[in-house]
Amino acid sequence: MTSKLMCLLLLAVVITACSAIPTTSPSTTSPSSAQGTEIPILKPLAIGEYPYPFEVTEPPLPEYLQTPVQIPTPGKDTGVVTGSLKNIEDGEPLKFQTIYLGKKVYLTPPPDYTYHVYQNTSPKTMSDLNGDFAIGEVPEGEYIIMVWTPFGAYVVMDEGTELMANVKPGQVLNLGVLEAIDPMKHESSQ
Repeated sequence: MTSKLMCLLLLAVVITACSAIPTTSPSTTSPSSAQGTEIPILKPLAIGEYPYPFEVTEPPLPEYLQTPVQIPTPGKDTGVVTGSLKNIEDGEPLKFQTIYLGKKVYLTPPPDYTYHVYQNTSPKTMSDLNGDFAIGEVPEGEYIIMVWTPFGAYVVMDEGTELMANVKPGQVLNLGVLEAIDPMKHESSQ
């Protein structure tokens, strides 16, 4: 009988202790509210919710990427190739694209050919914010224009054929506005 009495006494103590808890909402105040500063209690977040206001903004471009293209002076034995790349689908500038001048390499038996670009030594540059580009110190010769990314390379076409740039020493060859496939948006037909 003493064990039943002990259980009843313990139950009475627990009920008394629980009824002494303050009735203020724990989600709005904390123990420090008695000192005058209110600290919010964190609550679990739903999926996709952020604990602070989150605004998606692109970081500003470094100054060197905002600088317009400077056309170099052609050398005695080299030329310069300039132009502007636009997306063939929407007319937007193809900004920050790597542009190579490649060579046609004829296969045996002719007339088949392929394109050849040396990553470290072929003439190349990067288009600017407006899609403009200038390639200096280009040796004399006939070149194709290629837009290159790690995901693929695309030859710039002109009315169904490869656009050829015939570079002459001491001259600036302005190709004008070139329409090309945006390699970053182009879906492979595979």
